[in-house]
Amino acid sequence: MIHTIKIENFKSIRKVDIKLNPINILIGANGAGKSNFIGFFKLLNQLYLQGLQSYVSQNGGADNLLYFGRKRSPFLSGSVVFHNDKQELTNKYNFTLKSDTKNSLFLEQEKSGYNPVMVGRNIFRLFYLLATKYKSDRIWLTYLYRVCSSK
Repeated sequence: MIHTIKIENFKSIRKVDIKLNPINILIGANGAGKSNFIGFFKLLNQLYLQGLQSYVSQNGGADNLLYFGRKRSPFLSGSVVFHNDKQELTNKYNFTLKSDTKNSLFLEQEKSGYNPVMVGRNIFRLFYLLATKYKSDRIWLTYLYRVCSSK
């Protein structure tokens, strides 16, 4: 589940850091940025699909996507943090887009990450399930060997 979203310089949104719940309601006056907040997910989707340039051109260029245009906002950035049902950090994604002289945007920085503790727990669960199912000490020894040799 998405836990936190940070948006900076996207359309009418100057800067926002929002913690989401399982159900969220957007309320605000006309022009407050509700549609632009939802539009941020379309941008994320196009980044995922590697369709940034198409998205930028279909939306009128960088000047229409940046907060008050390229002269006022030299970049657009976003961050999405995911948690599991126990509210533990699982994954995150950050990006920064910069404008160029052709009224377009390019990906200046992109980072993704995961919580290695969660991965370790999942690996432990897998080995536990396998060892229990097959009643094998060899599976546990393999797990211990991999854990000890990775440090």
